Amino acid sequence: MKILINALGADVGGAANHLSHFLPALAQIKTENQYWILAREKFADLKLKDDFQFIFQSSKHSKNFFHRFIFENFAIARLIEIHQIDILVSLTNFGPIKPKVPHIVFQRNPLYFSKWYRKNSQGKSKIENLLRAQLVHQIMKNSKKVVTPSHSMEKMILETFPDLQNISFQTLYHGIDIQEPPQPLSFQNMKLFQGEHFKILYPTLAAFHKGIFLLFDTLRSLKLSFSKPFKFYLTFSEQDAIQSYAHLPLPSDWKDLCRHVIFMGNQPQSQMKAIYQSSDLMFYPSLCESFGFSMVEALGAQLPIVAADTPINREICQKSALYFQWNAPDTAAQQIQQVFEQPEIRNTLIEQGQKALLTFDWSWKRYCFEFENICNGLKAPRVAA
Repeated sequence: MKILINALGADVGGAANHLSHFLPALAQIKTENQYWILAREKFADLKLKDDFQFIFQSSKHSKNFFHRFIFENFAIARLIEIHQIDILVSLTNFGPIKPKVPHIVFQRNPLYFSKWYRKNSQGKSKIENLLRAQLVHQIMKNSKKVVTPSHSMEKMILETFPDLQNISFQTLYHGIDIQEPPQPLSFQNMKLFQGEHFKILYPTLAAFHKGIFLLFDTLRSLKLSFSKPFKFYLTFSEQDAIQSYAHLPLPSDWKDLCRHVIFMGNQPQSQMKAIYQSSDLMFYPSLCESFGFSMVEALGAQLPIVAADTPINREICQKSALYFQWNAPDTAAQQIQQVFEQPEIRNTLIEQGQKALLTFDWSWKRYCFEFENICNGLKAPRVAA
């Protein structure tokens, strides 16, 4: 069977991390399928076996939403004819509205389906999000299967678009390299983690829906109640943090709050395991996720978690985190303090995290076998042009 994987939306963050792990793992399993990978030219360094052929597109054009829309709705149809494709798989939310072959679309962006985001976003971002949500809706209506990285994501979609109840959905949890040994901290990061202070990590890209504003509100509360020295370690720059406030006013005590923050800047994935292991707790105020790689990675590093009380965070962390309501930063600060002051709570969270990891196979090999089963389950004759 010939499968075209549309990965044009993979650029940075979780989507790029997913693609750079998924494709090499897929190439390692025994398959009778042939794959064509439509991706940005930045992934040209990925070397796969002969059953995998890349079709590269300019990153400059792929970043432009209009260019992507035209390409996915016209050029992909031509690629399907040229290569006699049997199944199209779109990995990042979008694809052709009326595909010529059975279409499997992966929904990975929760912003299109989040009640919280629709209520709290404003201006241009709100309008763009609503329009893209309607486009995604049409794409899903004409697909054979919608794949989500969590059950919570599927529920969000169906609550937003109940007319999709008759579409086939399937949850496919992401793969994570939990057992892979960490690389040592870089010299620069080693200096950042020196000291006896309590180290609180939030590994993410800076964005409004990631709850950056909630993090700084929690920091303010913690600063007033916590007598021990502490630092928040953030994997983005201060400028990124400021921009993530979007329509919210920047706190008047910003400079004072930042005395308790280490802005590490964007970190390569190869450093993340050592960063987790160098931290004392992961704080996860993100309010809108489809999966949350960071939560599973933190569990793998035996790091206790304090997280916003959302369905996806509870689905992934289960009993291995303390939870707080998104509008209760005082509660979040109290829970961080509990983890520091009460070793029995910290140990219980770590033990529960290990139990959660053992109940499921998080490997990329498992992910790829499930992916192939999804594709093979849609074998069908091609639609004539």
